[in-house]
Amino acid sequence: MVVPEHVRAAKAETYSIVTESKLKNLDRHQLLALYAIAKRLKKDGTAYVNTGDAEKTYAVTCEEHNEKPRTHTMFWNYLKKIESAGFINIKLSGKGHLGTTQLISLPDIPAEVMGDKLEELLR
Repeated sequence: MVVPEHVRAAKAETYSIVTESKLKNLDRHQLLALYAIAKRLKKDGTAYVNTGDAEKTYAVTCEEHNEKPRTHTMFWNYLKKIESAGFINIKLSGKGHLGTTQLISLPDIPAEVMGDKLEELLR
């Protein structure tokens, strides 16, 4: 069975835009937000995480790294910056989702690999 991690790994092997130098251009809270997304995708084993779950995981991740989580608006700004850098894709949810939310995916790298790189950078 092919799962989202397999697809991300195949894409990373053919053409990955994720480099350590590009990650170093993100500030600490942007790295924490991206790390939270990678952790949640790895844990759930899904292709997407919704913004609400990502923000909750971000708050826990901040506490684990002795940082105070930023506001919802700041978190949303972090997501837009991370998306413009090419690390994530954000799309509007469609049918099958309660209400309107945004879905976040890691298109170019397995969540586990991204998580490991970010964990190293955040130390």
